Amino acid sequence: MKDSLCNAVQSGIVAWDCKDEEEVMLILCGLFLAGNNPMQAEECSHAGLNCNYFCRTCNVGGTKEYKASEEGYNSIFKTTNSIQHQFEAAMKLGAMTKVQSAISSTGVRDSASASILESLVELGKKLYKQGPGLPATSERKITVALEKEFDKLL
Repeated sequence: MKDSLCNAVQSGIVAWDCKDEEEVMLILCGLFLAGNNPMQAEECSHAGLNCNYFCRTCNVGGTKEYKASEEGYNSIFKTTNSIQHQFEAAMKLGAMTKVQSAISSTGVRDSASASILESLVELGKKLYKQGPGLPATSERKITVALEKEFDKLL
């Protein structure tokens, strides 16, 4: 999907305008501008209606002056760090509980990364679960396998 979007941004998309009965070229630069539509808000984990804030859940954002201050600038990265912490938790034994705890403690739940988190948690459950009589797989080997899967999912 990423490659498809990159190609569309570079070369545009040719479409048919049925009203004027001619080919038109769609240019995707509008995807990268600030906006307030539901789909863009969903993809960006944005509140949508509260345009001064990046996220209603974690209250990242504020006035222009606040965001330009040292405290405001640092507050922007708290959300990114919270999401990164969730991915780190997904690579450990008992990931489901740890991820839910991370979400609950920070109030940050990124809908764009939720499916990746779920995939990692499910794979971790399968890798940690061993059948009777089978030797346990080392936690390091499981972590390496989960990291490889994470790279594939990105």
